[in-house]
Amino acid sequence: NKIVHPADFERRKAKAKLREKRKKNRKENYETKMLHMNPDDIKAEIEEYKEMEKAGKLTKWKKDKMSREVAFFDRLKDKVETNNKIVHPADFERRKAKAKLREKRKKNRKENYETKMLHMNPDDIKAEIEEYKEMEKAGKLTKWKKDKMSREVAFFDRLKDKVETNNKIVHPA
Repeated sequence: NKIVHPADFERRKAKAKLREKRKKNRKENYETKMLHMNPDDIKAEIEEYKEMEKAGKLTKWKKDKMSREVAFFDRLKDKVETNNKIVHPADFERRKAKAKLREKRKKNRKENYETKMLHMNPDDIKAEIEEYKEMEKAGKLTKWKKDKMSREVAFFDRLKDKVETNNKIVHPA
């Protein structure tokens, strides 16, 4: 083992850190450039590289560039194709997670609503629908109640048999 002077060690450490920073900046700049480009242009360039590769005219440098572009394009395809907006990777991931959470909540709401409605007595559902219709005739139905009525009517029409069979099982006569 070679003994390294502390000053040399610090200098080498600083150089390595600087190299990493430059590498990161190059990668970010390349990403930004790709995000600004038209997706069709990128695809055309990739196809051009592939044709050159088949013909055997691709240099090592061009081959490396092609592999980088293909990898970046595959990874950033969603971002590149959304109207060429520049989106920070962290924002992109956050939005993706938010959309996923929204979908999950929507699914849970729907399942909970269906479960609640399936366990209700069909006569109660019919009575509630009739009550809504009377309120609508009187002009006292708010938008919120109108939406709820349309959901209940659609649900009851769709799963009438299931609600009735469920009710017979839960509440035998």
